[in-house]
Amino acid sequence: MQPYATQNLITVSGFKSRNPEIDVSAWNDTTISGFISTASRSMQNYCEVDSFLTQTVSGEQQRAVINNIGDLVFYPRVRPIKQGAVTGMRLVKGGFSTSLILASGGLYYYNCPYPYTSLVYAGGYLAATGTLLLGGTRSLMSIKGSGVMLEVDYSGGFITTPEDLQDACDLWVRDIVTRRLNPLGAQEVKQGSFSYSRMTRSSNPKANQIESIYIQQAKILLDQGGYRRVAPGA
Repeated sequence: MQPYATQNLITVSGFKSRNPEIDVSAWNDTTISGFISTASRSMQNYCEVDSFLTQTVSGEQQRAVINNIGDLVFYPRVRPIKQGAVTGMRLVKGGFSTSLILASGGLYYYNCPYPYTSLVYAGGYLAATGTLLLGGTRSLMSIKGSGVMLEVDYSGGFITTPEDLQDACDLWVRDIVTRRLNPLGAQEVKQGSFSYSRMTRSSNPKANQIESIYIQQAKILLDQGGYRRVAPGA
């Protein structure tokens, strides 16, 4: 179950204007908007994110990941995330919690490196208050592999949908519409002297023959655009 209401990545009017060759006259705009919601949610599931568009996130949890040089790394489920957008970070285990200090004297103790898909808290500048003991040291290395969870409050996501993300959503909706128009999955339809064919799978026998070419193309766009979340060890 998604923690947030799904935000449609494209509008009904936008889909119609970008795909004039697709006949959607069988449905009203509310139904087409539902197709877009389904496509947007499916894309989130594929990319393992909770939203592509702006969200204010409170208490997102994942296992605390400490890299080889002792920094704490967080892979948010709503990206991009920019420096200054984080309002709270806590290390928690059971009923114990330690709040990490985010900045001092106008300087941040963390960075959000380009392409803004992760947050890195510098272990060498550890500053914290709370009840969770850090092995008696000020090094984050002391909690590596201890099962401690990281909890973060932040704002992330795109204000408007990027063009390649719109394109991927268009393709996903085209797949939904095609399946509704052609429920039996026929490659060729004939009625009297009229006939038309629809290629829904790749002609390459080595290609994916389960997903439609629209879904395959959409996933390529998502992968190439860096939208799919990669969170080693999380």
